Amino acid sequence: MSAKRKRKPEPDQNRQTARVREAIEAGLVYESNPRHRQPWQAGRRGSLCPREITIEQAQELLNRSVLHGKKRYVADRQGRPFCAQAPESNKGRWHGYPVAWKEVPVEVQTALLEKGLVSWGDTLPPGTPAGFRFVERSGAGRLPVSLVAEPVHSVLTGAVKALRLSLPENKRLLLLEKRLADLVAAEHQPRRLAILAGLGEDTKQWTRRWNSLQQALAKEFAGTKATLAHLFGGDARNALVVQGSCEGALMFGAASPTLRDRDVFNLASRLVRHSTSAAAQDKLAGHATYRPPNPRASLPGQEGYQLAQEWAKSSHLDNPTQPVDIGAHLHAFGVTVDELAIEDEQIGGVAIAREKRNPPNSLEQP
Repeated sequence: MSAKRKRKPEPDQNRQTARVREAIEAGLVYESNPRHRQPWQAGRRGSLCPREITIEQAQELLNRSVLHGKKRYVADRQGRPFCAQAPESNKGRWHGYPVAWKEVPVEVQTALLEKGLVSWGDTLPPGTPAGFRFVERSGAGRLPVSLVAEPVHSVLTGAVKALRLSLPENKRLLLLEKRLADLVAAEHQPRRLAILAGLGEDTKQWTRRWNSLQQALAKEFAGTKATLAHLFGGDARNALVVQGSCEGALMFGAASPTLRDRDVFNLASRLVRHSTSAAAQDKLAGHATYRPPNPRASLPGQEGYQLAQEWAKSSHLDNPTQPVDIGAHLHAFGVTVDELAIEDEQIGGVAIAREKRNPPNSLEQP
């Protein structure tokens, strides 16, 4: 008798076994649900899954999905969105079904867009920026201003140039051509920063007051030029838009436009001192998330209430249904509260924060 030789597993079988093992360990195992495959069954209803999607492809989509609450979302290469749920009785095993884009939360759409997980195919329309993927055939997408400004400026400049070939003496086209060329001039950046800060109710005084603040800070903090440039100056790499942190300008832009010169200088000085303090751990940094307002929400107050509930849970408030000691709550996260006399009575307080520093320094009216 001859002994039977055991056949070695094929490489594809090994890879498939490894993928199954990884899916089980990650708690992401796809299981087909009959109501999404055979909706004609009596007593069963559900969204019909595309017949061309195999079990293996469905598992791959699940692996690439984004978790939101108790559901996971993903889109295939044709831009079709899918949702997956895991039954309470069988967690770790998911069934999926197609949904409409309006059913996908906005933050999930943003995550899919940023990760490049959504696309209308491998061939994108001419002129599409590098790394961009369309979520829908029509609508809007969120892009960095710097990525949009240069192509728009280039297209407008080229269009005006082409029109002037036909109408070389047209004064309006000539003026438009000059103004488009002037947009990249370096002297416009300080004015753009001044508009961002919005110091005062008189728009004609914005640039003057902003330049005066810059000079006063340079004199007071002569040894911190790099910090001043980071906080109150823009990134010069793009001549069309204001880039960089611009935290100082944004701080004033979010405050009252009636701030007087002394208040502006005092607040700016606090920001500089906080920024030049010793590096420390910000206990609030771990709670920071990108949550754009949901345009489909019925009432903004409901969304705010939901955020408050999520904060109470993540910050481990003992009894969030009872009045909260705000001072003690802030102290637990290392937030300091100081008094600062501000001449503008419309401002009750200002919070100052910087990355890799202690949590916000809250300034209140005495």
